[in-house]
Amino acid sequence: MSFARHVVCTLRSPGPLETELPQHVTCVALNFRGRAPWAAIRLARLFAQQQPHLVHARNWNTWPDSAMATLLLGAHAPTLVFGFHGVESDAGFEPSRRRLARWLGLNHHHFTSVSRCGMDLLEAQLGISPSRIRLLANGVDTRRFQPSETETLPVGRPVVITSVGSLIPIKGHLDLIEAVKLVAQASGSFVLRIVGEGPLRNRIEQEARTLPSNIRLELLGNRSDIPDILRNTDVFVLASVQEQMSIALLEAMACGVPVVATDVGDNAAVVQDGRSGWVVPRRDPQALADAITRLVKDAGLRQETGKRARLRVEQKYDLDSMADRYADYYRALLADRASRAIGRIQVGDSRGIPA
Repeated sequence: MSFARHVVCTLRSPGPLETELPQHVTCVALNFRGRAPWAAIRLARLFAQQQPHLVHARNWNTWPDSAMATLLLGAHAPTLVFGFHGVESDAGFEPSRRRLARWLGLNHHHFTSVSRCGMDLLEAQLGISPSRIRLLANGVDTRRFQPSETETLPVGRPVVITSVGSLIPIKGHLDLIEAVKLVAQASGSFVLRIVGEGPLRNRIEQEARTLPSNIRLELLGNRSDIPDILRNTDVFVLASVQEQMSIALLEAMACGVPVVATDVGDNAAVVQDGRSGWVVPRRDPQALADAITRLVKDAGLRQETGKRARLRVEQKYDLDSMADRYADYYRALLADRASRAIGRIQVGDSRGIPA
């Protein structure tokens, strides 16, 4: 987006992604710990200093403070966009958050959603008009995430099933473990790799002790070599009970891995059941196991399904295309902001002072 100057602000520490930002992007960390009642004031000061035309606040944790900051700035406030990437509750937004959204007047601002189900949730629970929500689907770097240069993985090694995601209840890891127990009854030895960390790790380790001997479970924790892990994967599984649009799912498909995903969020639209993978009901280990078994037993099916998965991402979910969609959206908002500013001058006297 060469038309814009970028500043990234984090309410807490910048985290590991700071080192991945281009050198020309400024990163400002406010370093708050926990809930800080004065965060809105600090944000307002930052906005006044940086003078942005547009602020894009990502997910709920940034929304109230950003909204309050713009209220403090009044007529000098930037255009505010709330980016919605999902919630960690199966019920959506908590009642207290719904009330706060109404009190802050969030429905007067702009929203983006990575999924159609997210758009529906914003409308149903926060009362956001569909005209204020723009669907901007996720995208992945298809150069970084691409299939292995070799057509097939080494002969004789066990089939590898991989899942990537935080070890939290909505990711469905316990359903996945129940499913692979069923797969083990119908197939030979295989490896289950789970990438990620979270509060469910101890529970998953306990469940691992109940796995049959022909399954080897590898808990890999947080990893920076995800592309390599996916390129050495035969089947990718997303067993979530709640999603919007899974980046992990897109990354696996970009690597040419056939996927099995639960029918939550926009998974069915991304995967296209029976083409680039299989979509099964959530919280249904048997359905999950049936789809996984089908792929585990048929190397040819894995290969053809993986090719279609890669093509699907190239055509619909490439990172460059996503960036272009965001740039077009920002340009439209900035053009509208400029036209409204001209309109305010035109209703004043010849010096642009309101009459």
